[in-house]
Amino acid sequence: YRELTDLLPQVVFELDPAGNFTFVNRYAYTSTGFSPEDVEKGINVLEIIIPEDREIAMKNIKEIMTGRRKGGFEYTARRKDGTTFPVISYSSPIIKDGKPAGLRGIVVDITEQKKSIEEKRNLEIQLLQAQKLESLGILAGGIAHDFNNILTGILGYADLALMESAKGSSVREYIRQLVI
Repeated sequence: YRELTDLLPQVVFELDPAGNFTFVNRYAYTSTGFSPEDVEKGINVLEIIIPEDREIAMKNIKEIMTGRRKGGFEYTARRKDGTTFPVISYSSPIIKDGKPAGLRGIVVDITEQKKSIEEKRNLEIQLLQAQKLESLGILAGGIAHDFNNILTGILGYADLALMESAKGSSVREYIRQLVI
């Protein structure tokens, strides 16, 4: 079991009823920066969860221990150096003699999924902006076309007025300025 868990690219863990790690696979050390000695000295699961998520984590752990709740829970985990990363934890109770004796589960680092979601969101925003600009361009082109049609009529009538106006009149000079 332990050799198999060391091959997995996710954290595999076991906790005692107080929430202290009793087992973690090799990936747990590389992903969190904690050492086997740190785990032997004692690390509580809440120490690797940011303070803002600890209350909900405690609530979820209690519900899992009693069998009332299952499924994945998203938290922000904390490495030994203080950096954080998003995770989903899947766990179930360890039952001994009919009583909960801890938790067993896996933790999946979802950093890449979160980045993909954020990139997708940014691309959607850029696409929406491009569509708005395209619509504005089409609208402006339509207005310019309509305005050009109106100007064509005005200039046509101005040409006709220029031909009909008397040579040397001041009105003819104004019309000529309009047509040029």
